[in-house]
Amino acid sequence: MDGQPLGAGSARRARAPIMPPAVGAPLDDRGGDDDASGWAEGEEWPDDDPAYEPAPLHTEELVLAGSTGRPARAYLTAHKASMAESNKGIVLLTDIFGWAHPSARAAADRLAASCEAFVLVPDLFRGQAWPESKPPSGPEYEAWRTRIALSDVAGDVLGCARYLNSRHGVELLGLAGFCWGGGRALELVAREWVDAHAVVAFYPTRYDVEPVARAMHLPLLAVFGGADTVAGATPSDAAGLESGLARNPRMRQHYFVRSFPERAHAFAHQPRDEPTARDADAALKLAEAWFDKYLHESLIPQPAQDARAAHDEADDGE
Repeated sequence: MDGQPLGAGSARRARAPIMPPAVGAPLDDRGGDDDASGWAEGEEWPDDDPAYEPAPLHTEELVLAGSTGRPARAYLTAHKASMAESNKGIVLLTDIFGWAHPSARAAADRLAASCEAFVLVPDLFRGQAWPESKPPSGPEYEAWRTRIALSDVAGDVLGCARYLNSRHGVELLGLAGFCWGGGRALELVAREWVDAHAVVAFYPTRYDVEPVARAMHLPLLAVFGGADTVAGATPSDAAGLESGLARNPRMRQHYFVRSFPERAHAFAHQPRDEPTARDADAALKLAEAWFDKYLHESLIPQPAQDARAAHDEADDGE
């Protein structure tokens, strides 16, 4: 999936292909401490300093081949100072308002700067995002929503991963999503249609809680609002997801479900007032720390081709 930049971009030597942890592999092998609860509490952050200034970013719009045969535009943002050395990438799946919405790009910019990663935001809706002027409900909305196949989303994510690796040498991949995109991220990983090193889902919607929790196999941070009423993102959904993850032997303690009391849907990327903005900042810091925790060189497993070669040699010896 080659990307044709609309703006100036930088080409780098491709590194080894992205090799996410094998499905079902013990999560303790991924590194990090064993206590997922409170791991980020009390940490000091550079932007708490009044003199802190955001890092300069490289941003551009691309045209990617896409999974449906139709070109897909995408927004790429990266931490300028670390572009030459970073091998971390994050694919961000947006809410229903799409890749061009200012809130999606602001969140991508922040993750790129804080995580020193390449963040790619694909146009999953092919220019047909849901308009903000219409309520996301009713027959028209349901008809629009059902046009977007999960298999197409999977193809776009895999294409983004290939682009990040071939153009920017990304080896360590994170998957993030807001609202609709959060639900798709959970479904894609649970169905094993895509893989990554870590997942962050903000108030995910439109997914089956129990099957997703039972099938999850990657380090997962899930953020919810305590006053959310959207299906999939309600307090009961958050509790159900956490309970299911606790019963999942593959997850052990490599998950964290965090609920912010009194916060409504979309609070983290579309805060409406100062108190909400403070919680939004805290939620995004959790995401940044989660990716910092799990996107590490030491977590790259044995390349698949080496494993296949070893298997072939074993067969030859029989």
